[in-house]
Formats: sequence, C-alpha cells, structure tokens
Amino acid sequence: MEGKYTTWEINNLTKQKEIKIAIVYDKWFAEYGGIPKEWIGVGKWKITNNIVCRYDTVTFYAVDPTQKDDLIKNLKTYSPLLSQEVMQSGDYTK
Repeated sequence: MEGKYTTWEINNLTKQKEIKIAIVYDKWFAEYGGIPKEWIGVGKWKITNNIVCRYDTVTFYAVDPTQKDDLIKNLKTYSPLLSQEVMQSGDYTK
C-alpha cells in the first residue's frame, strides 16, 4: 500500500509465504515493475459491462509452477458457471 514493493520483492514474498496461486488485476502490479516473470498465467476473466470492479479483467496465475495443471483443471470445472457477460481467455480455454 505504501508503493515500496518491486517485482522481485513480490515474488520473494510469495515464495516465503508458500503462495500457490494468485488471482490479481495485472494493472495493480504495473507501478511495481509488473507481474513476476516466474508466475505462469493460465487464464483471464473480463467482465464486459463492468460497473462494480476496479478493473474489468482479472488474471489467474500459478505462482508455484507445480500448481499450473490443477489451476487449469479448476478453471475449466468452474467456467460453465460463469455469466455469459464474462469473457474467458488463456491456456485453460484451449
């Protein structure tokens, strides 16, 4: 919140805390140098008529590379429950 993080520090913190996945607005990370390159993006959800959320697109990342397949599987399982207003993209949609 104080704007002191860097991409390296964000990646280091997620490793220390053993974070497995991240669901984030990519734009939040722009001022810190972007998303850590080690994170594996597997999907995006974009709300076409967004009036509530800060940004219209959220991205799903496997912070821990061993979680990529499970994250893809879980997104595929959940995707039929999403509103038609949500545009889905990424590896899990293939």
